[in-house]
Amino acid sequence: MVDALDDAVVPPKLRDHPSSSLATEGRNDPAYVIKDVPGKGKGLVAQRQIRKWEVVLVDYPVMLAHMGLFDVVGPELREDVLERALRQLPEEQQSDILSLARSTGGETIEDILRTNIFDVPLGLSYEDRKEELKNWGFSCTCTLCASSKKQRAASDKNRARLQDIYHELNDSASGKSNLTISIIEQLTEELESLVATEKLEAQLLVHYSAVARAYMRIAELDSARRYVELCEDLWVQYAGEEDDYLAGMHQLRHELNEREKKATIDGRRP
Repeated sequence: MVDALDDAVVPPKLRDHPSSSLATEGRNDPAYVIKDVPGKGKGLVAQRQIRKWEVVLVDYPVMLAHMGLFDVVGPELREDVLERALRQLPEEQQSDILSLARSTGGETIEDILRTNIFDVPLGLSYEDRKEELKNWGFSCTCTLCASSKKQRAASDKNRARLQDIYHELNDSASGKSNLTISIIEQLTEELESLVATEKLEAQLLVHYSAVARAYMRIAELDSARRYVELCEDLWVQYAGEEDDYLAGMHQLRHELNEREKKATIDGRRP
């Protein structure tokens, strides 16, 4: 648990971003303003047009806690550790943390952490989204969640089908089933259509990795390479070059390179 990260390892493009506390100069037209949103606490509200792929916020944690802390450490010890970590921070940062929203009614710091450090995964059904949002203490009123029961049911059906396609591709990649080129192409076309309908483009980076591995399994390496490259591009765009899971993309590339080397040795590639 630390007060601040070592700025020597922060990439310059993030360190110097106008919203960063490490930046020497701020920007005159910030993309957002913090406002009280009725029924939802504080939120970031856009106050100008935001370009696609524009970085609007860079920030650094003042307190780090291992997620396993809530599962393997008893409540009394957990409370002691969290309080000790909080006391090590400057008073201003302690106040900032204690001013954050609460929702569970439990021990103060743990309540704040549980309320503010979770996310809602893309692709969930309506009921699953509603359940996840209970941690934030409000109901979502976005266009999809506020749509009719019939529209939500259609959306849930699309999202369930996306998961089915993902598992079909993964089963083929792992050898549990044998999909032909034609079937892989059909599944890929269907998932792209469903992703567009549901506006879940960021999930393509996950689905394309399954497509790539399915093609690798049947030695269609040119097609596999195409989807590996698409996956890498999407990962950098949506997750960022510094994302913790970028190693997974490197592993995907490594698998492709190894298969291409073997195919060349076996005389199946020029």
